Amino acid sequence: MVRHFGDPFSERNFEDRSTRPASPRRSNLNLRPVSPSVAPADYFTNFPAGSSPQDVGKRLAEHFVTSPHQGGKTIFYGECATWYGALSVAQLTHDDSLRQRLIDKFVPLMPGGAEAGLIPVRRHVDDSIFGIIPLEIAIQTGDKTYLSYGQWWADRQWENPQPIGLSAETRYWIDDMYMLTILQLEAFRATGDRKYLDRDALEMVSYLDKLQQPNGLFYHAPDVPFFWGVAMDGWPRAWRRCCAACRRSSPAGAHPQGLPGDDGRAAQVPGERRNVAAAYRSRRSLA
Repeated sequence: MVRHFGDPFSERNFEDRSTRPASPRRSNLNLRPVSPSVAPADYFTNFPAGSSPQDVGKRLAEHFVTSPHQGGKTIFYGECATWYGALSVAQLTHDDSLRQRLIDKFVPLMPGGAEAGLIPVRRHVDDSIFGIIPLEIAIQTGDKTYLSYGQWWADRQWENPQPIGLSAETRYWIDDMYMLTILQLEAFRATGDRKYLDRDALEMVSYLDKLQQPNGLFYHAPDVPFFWGVAMDGWPRAWRRCCAACRRSSPAGAHPQGLPGDDGRAAQVPGERRNVAAAYRSRRSLA
């Protein structure tokens, strides 16, 4: 994306430039064009040796499992998301050794463990995401100790909810479309209890109403009117993966319930993917 450096996330970044002369300014990203002779299917399947998603994911996960904790006095949200991603790599590649080492890395962070002082304790979305790690371990292993601990984090996130049913941790930052909802989604995947999925649907619809603009893109926050990532990138992309997981985890024909007025707005959540995709396609020429 070509950006105007004085106002990097403004609406003018997304104007139609198809009839304008090409700008001499170029992105500082080192992007290689795809050869016309390479079919799209080959581009995403015929990887050079050592560069497949499995290979790259394995290297990243192996690097993570031997790295010291990051973020200062407590475990921060970036490490939690990386831990979850590494566990996902272990599951998808059937790497039991990697999974066990990731679990062993977490054991000292259980209550009473040697590193329990690093557990984040604020009632804040940045800290509560810590609960996705024990929940993902429980999903992969069936260990009820991790299930109970992870479920405690998910239920704590909904203690003292707002009058309309939203989490007290709701702040209407686009980050939360993933960082808040992923904890509840993991609790649903681990338990099958629909209350967690219903919470996610309520949050998502509220965030869509607050943050998504008519062009399909998202502001970072209501009082921060800058587009935070281009349609399919960043937090909106993470949110789309969350929606996809919701659909895969739900019984056929089922959808979240309990939205205000029971007016069927739960369908809005996965449906918004189409709006985001349309906004992205209409702006793909901006390179």
